[in-house]
Amino acid sequence: MFEDNKKPTMNSKRVLLLLIIYFVIFLKFVPEIAKKITLMLNPYATIMSIPVLVVLYLMVTAASIYIARTVWKPSVEKFRSEPKKYIRIIVYAIVLILVVNFGLSIIISFVTQTDTSQNQQIIETNSLISPFYTFFYTCLIAPVLEETIFRGGIYTFVKEKMGVSAALVISSVFFGLIHVSSSLFNGNINDFVYLILYAGIGLILGYAYERSDTIIVSVGIHAGNNLFSFIMMMI
Repeated sequence: MFEDNKKPTMNSKRVLLLLIIYFVIFLKFVPEIAKKITLMLNPYATIMSIPVLVVLYLMVTAASIYIARTVWKPSVEKFRSEPKKYIRIIVYAIVLILVVNFGLSIIISFVTQTDTSQNQQIIETNSLISPFYTFFYTCLIAPVLEETIFRGGIYTFVKEKMGVSAALVISSVFFGLIHVSSSLFNGNINDFVYLILYAGIGLILGYAYERSDTIIVSVGIHAGNNLFSFIMMMI
């Protein structure tokens, strides 16, 4: 499945394929396909079938990992060489994200007079409808898929072409934008300020990926942060 590589690398064709998979297939076509399959299985269904979504999401995630195998293979090998070291990095970074997230959330909430972003509101609503789906999506699929796209794809490619600083900024801004895009499309301009929060998280994830040189670390941090948020929602 993987090719032999000693260091994560990403060419333009792979990045383009990853972007198509994420922005076209994952965000656009998967919901439409899931809706059609759900109605085929149950014409009276009012919500999309969770098992159908799970299968489709797993297929898309597996495809993106395969495309980014030039990043994943050396990352897995490096993580296996010193797992305790990288687990410590993951734990420290999760704590850092939680502290930064808490501080920025208070400031942004004060400025916007809102409790949370629209993205977070959607997640909280989904958690009430289907806790399993919310856990599966936020703690498993989102960390793996988004880290593959934004750190494994965009960050690695930009770093090779423009250096670390540009890679950190560009990948973090893209990461932030995708988390506020639904708000902007709905005309909720006030939510744009949450770009600072999500881009800040992306910056920490990018820095952790750069320092560790393994995407397993950024995936672990992303998953840990989302797991903490999920637990807090369910309490």
